Amino acid sequence: MYRRGVRSLKNGHFWKLFAAQIVSTLGDCFGLFALQWFVYTTTGSLVIMGTLAMTAGVVELVVRFIGAPLIDRIQRLRLMALLDAIRFTAIGITVVLSYLGLVHLWVLFAMAIINAAASALFQPASMAVLPSFIPKQSLVRGYSLIDASQYGAVILGPAIAGFVISSLGAASALAIDAVSFAISALFIFLIPTRLADSKEYAPPASGLYYRELWDGITFFKKAPALLGIMICVAMKNMCSVAVGGMMIPFAMQHLHANASQIGLLSSAMAGGICLGSLLVSMINNFKRRRIPMLGSIFAHGLLYMALSQTSSFMLALCWIVLLGVCGPFFGTFSSSLYAQMVPSELRGRVMSARLMVGGSLQPAGSYMGGIIANSYGIPVLLVIAGSIPILTAFAAYFAPVMKGIDGELGPIRVETVGLEA
Repeated sequence: MYRRGVRSLKNGHFWKLFAAQIVSTLGDCFGLFALQWFVYTTTGSLVIMGTLAMTAGVVELVVRFIGAPLIDRIQRLRLMALLDAIRFTAIGITVVLSYLGLVHLWVLFAMAIINAAASALFQPASMAVLPSFIPKQSLVRGYSLIDASQYGAVILGPAIAGFVISSLGAASALAIDAVSFAISALFIFLIPTRLADSKEYAPPASGLYYRELWDGITFFKKAPALLGIMICVAMKNMCSVAVGGMMIPFAMQHLHANASQIGLLSSAMAGGICLGSLLVSMINNFKRRRIPMLGSIFAHGLLYMALSQTSSFMLALCWIVLLGVCGPFFGTFSSSLYAQMVPSELRGRVMSARLMVGGSLQPAGSYMGGIIANSYGIPVLLVIAGSIPILTAFAAYFAPVMKGIDGELGPIRVETVGLEA
């Protein structure tokens, strides 16, 4: 059944886009691990780690908000290739400075800011262009394949980075990160732009840039349940980023793990993600979406609380595998909902708004995660980070507006003032 859905995906150009996204995601996570290791081993400060993550998060939110209309004005494939080239350049310069012994903390902050700005547009652009390559009847299965691979890249990145850092150092890990973006840009550049739906790119109306921006935000008035889901995700992401930023010190201090073991700890989620994606692909067009989506958020909270009481490396691996199983039950259903309900000419702006809402609390999570961990300890942080998703999912399940994501759903048509018909 899963194979039939995958076979229906468009020819080899889909797989080029697929490869580009996986390589780019792998590079993002590979570089983030290397950067966190660089900062922690250089400064030893949890607060600086949290501040770095918060700074990057704020930049990503601002650029995603201001730059959203560009995704619907510019050919998305070429925009994605350009953004990968920018990240390659920024990281490459940092690597050269590192080998010359000229890297200071401000250089690492500058690299993180440039990467965050590029990622702010790359992610919604890739999400907006994907439906052009996935037939409607295969959206859930197609997204389950993509989500599983991207989640796998998220986990494999830190694992590979851990081995590289142990063997060659953090600078070499950043060099590999830079190369990954060059490869991603090449894959995207090889895809003919004519394959993207030409209707997605309408001539912009003069002087209405910020009205175009507003179109993406006001779309949620027509789909309040989608906004409710993203608010739930914002709460969950705030906790996830707080925990994720402290995983290196948690593993070192409480699990007594080295760099290779920390990478393995991150990679433990990959097996769970593959299993979760397989289960989602078998469910396919499940109509009662609230159950798996909110259940995923609830389970994340429970597992964070379990992790707070764990001092065994092997037991921590088990909890993280289960975290991996939970992930696709939200991500895949959410992506397929947006692909079905959002008009193609609005998709870039709506996807940007979606990510903006979902990531709106991440800077606060990054900063507060460092403060709480530094003041009260990482186990306390894990308890707090676990309780928030549990309460959020419980409240959302009984909220009447959330019933809007269940049942048969179709595209929502809206009048836009930013783009000519």
